[in-house]
Amino acid sequence: MQSILFVLLAGLGLMSVKAQNSSSDEAAIKQVITSFSTEGDAQNVAALEPLLHDAYRVVFNRAFGTEETKVFNREQYLSMITQKKIGGDTRKVTFLQVDIHDHIATAKVELNGSKANFTSYFSLVKSPTGTWQLVGDMPIAVFK
Repeated sequence: MQSILFVLLAGLGLMSVKAQNSSSDEAAIKQVITSFSTEGDAQNVAALEPLLHDAYRVVFNRAFGTEETKVFNREQYLSMITQKKIGGDTRKVTFLQVDIHDHIATAKVELNGSKANFTSYFSLVKSPTGTWQLVGDMPIAVFK
């Protein structure tokens, strides 16, 4: 009987630790996305670089008012920021959903600015050191 009680209590303890990790992971994910928006708006490439995983991609369907799908890798995205082709707005960030599964996460986020409103679907990965990075962004944009 004591061993069953011990197993149950140990299981509850693990669930509590997992819930705490989820809460701290969610806060870290929200911080990464908020920083991504802020630094993109400021066109600050140096601050964006550590937020983006080496495999980062933007998949922009119906890009820039066309019927095309554009895929930008990390280097292309940062180059567009450097050239001031994108960014340069101030956007309000609203989190609609964050799902975390161990070392991966997705987030649905509204980014509303003066130039455009976006609903973005972000994918993130957690590095072995515990840092969250963006690995993908699928934005839906409405330009003003």
